[in-house]
Amino acid sequence: MAPRAKLRLAGEILITYCRVRWAMGREELPQLVGRLRVAPPAAAQFPRAKREQLAGAVMGVLSILPTDSRCLVRSLVYLSLLAKRGVASTLVIGARTEPDFKAHAWIECEGEPLLPSGDGEFAPLTVI
Repeated sequence: MAPRAKLRLAGEILITYCRVRWAMGREELPQLVGRLRVAPPAAAQFPRAKREQLAGAVMGVLSILPTDSRCLVRSLVYLSLLAKRGVASTLVIGARTEPDFKAHAWIECEGEPLLPSGDGEFAPLTVI
């Protein structure tokens, strides 16, 4: 990716992050996910390699900022960016109870996780 394209993508990720964080305090999760999915369909296909590259960019940009970059926020930002590119995706929220309770959120596309899913450590509780 060219430096200018990387900078543009980082800016898009940051703007999307700000919109997601603002909306999280004002909307219920199912409504927020529905609104984030509303986007014009992309003109061209967005292959798996590009989806993985975008996931890496989201994780990379959000991980270096002094912001809330927990799995739910990352997943909502990524879901929004995928929707803008015409890619249908699913938000999955899972949990485990042993050895202690822990929850996790990730994005799947065509049944495949695109953000770290915990590799079976978490049982899906809800799919939006």
